[in-house]
Amino acid sequence: MAFKLNVTTNTQSGNGGIRKEVDWDALNNHVVEAAGTAAKARSIPGYISGIIDLGEQEQNDAEVVFTGTAEDEIQIIKEYPNTYFKDGLDKQTRKPVRLKCWPQRDMQQIAITVDFPQIEVDKSLYLTGNSNKSPLRVLYNGDFTLPGQKTKIVGRPFTIKEVKHPNGKWAFAKNSMLHKLAVATGVINEDELFTKDRVGELLGKVAQFQVRVWMKPGKNDMKFLTEDISLVGMVPEGVPVPELDEKYIYGVNLYGENDEEAVKQLRANVINTIKRAKNYEGSDIKAMIEAVEAARGGNRSSGDSEEQAEAKEQTKAAPKVEPVQTNVDDDIPF
Repeated sequence: MAFKLNVTTNTQSGNGGIRKEVDWDALNNHVVEAAGTAAKARSIPGYISGIIDLGEQEQNDAEVVFTGTAEDEIQIIKEYPNTYFKDGLDKQTRKPVRLKCWPQRDMQQIAITVDFPQIEVDKSLYLTGNSNKSPLRVLYNGDFTLPGQKTKIVGRPFTIKEVKHPNGKWAFAKNSMLHKLAVATGVINEDELFTKDRVGELLGKVAQFQVRVWMKPGKNDMKFLTEDISLVGMVPEGVPVPELDEKYIYGVNLYGENDEEAVKQLRANVINTIKRAKNYEGSDIKAMIEAVEAARGGNRSSGDSEEQAEAKEQTKAAPKVEPVQTNVDDDIPF
């Protein structure tokens, strides 16, 4: 499937019928058993099945360790009035440091899903009563519950931001996850640069992932369906790669035409994130999301199906967090 990410500038139908009661424990146990990862993770090939435009999202203020003097701070603030300084912790060493901070502009972000065709799940049987097997799908970016709320959003979205490299060309930093995915899937060679206009080329490509779906113990003897996923690299030679039906490959843009079925399958945390985009109002996807929600009689996504799924499911992103590009000087390449 050919997909072009439109890069911007810097489940039951609600028809009044009886809704099926879902046995979430049975559904979650089915998924864990099918994945075969109750006790430990598996390292297997997976397809980048979906690229989702999350729109232009508000960014946290940039923070970098500052080792200058108080006089240096005064001079910097004179030159850059939006800059400020505060005491904090070094994210790497966790030691107290002085931080140089500044606001960042809104940036376009995306999320990616990974399908594993060697693991078949039948969520539809539990959600609707009708069997419809499909590959296990995992959101690579995980999720995050907003403080003081029950609303979940995408945990670690990928930011569409290029930096200037020593050769003068603009592309993603080589330590960014999008660049690493491009190398692992063979879209580019390791010594090449990966640019934002090629993001769509990741769709349908295969890499080796470590994945685990399991029931994580919580408070009050509760257990939560948890997804852990991380990139291993290229698929090793000799490892068989099962085929993935093209019908599972999709791309979603805020602006432009979208497949209605792809929008229906978006997880609730993805939709919640899209709605927070600064350019969501007036977007083409806004009308589609509203139409899908109206047809169901409420704010639900087929990907999660019910609000209850949010309480039963907890998704984690890869343990290695992608470094956030927060440089004042965009010429810094790494």
